[in-house]
Amino acid sequence: MTLTAFLAYCAAITFAAATPGPAVFTVIANGVSRGFVRAFLAGLGIAAGDAVLVTLALLGLVALAQTFEWVFLILKYAGAAYLMFLGIRMWRSASARSDGLEVTQARLSRSFYLGISIALGNPVPRIHHAVDPRSQCNELR
Repeated sequence: MTLTAFLAYCAAITFAAATPGPAVFTVIANGVSRGFVRAFLAGLGIAAGDAVLVTLALLGLVALAQTFEWVFLILKYAGAAYLMFLGIRMWRSASARSDGLEVTQARLSRSFYLGISIALGNPVPRIHHAVDPRSQCNELR
């Protein structure tokens, strides 16, 4: 790897790390609206989803995922629909809370599954994990 390629890679990674994405906003929204435990579980779900993507990349299944991109497109739209559903539900429940009624807590596993759906539906980690590190290693030899 040349110095120019390495510096370009470092700049791209720094930019990607500094730019908040849907995963960061999910954790923040859960932390503000539902507390630390929900935010932590959403973060664990995001980490689990990223672990799935890393495992797929390491197994060489990234090419398969790129070939069947429609599966990820469906997953992305399903995740967006689920987030809209949650937003509408929160919006409707805001009037119930203002009336003094207690809102029951949903299962904690929902925050975890939300994190997984965000991680698997976000295209940026797939692109990041699709970089084949073996090609970089071959240039070093």
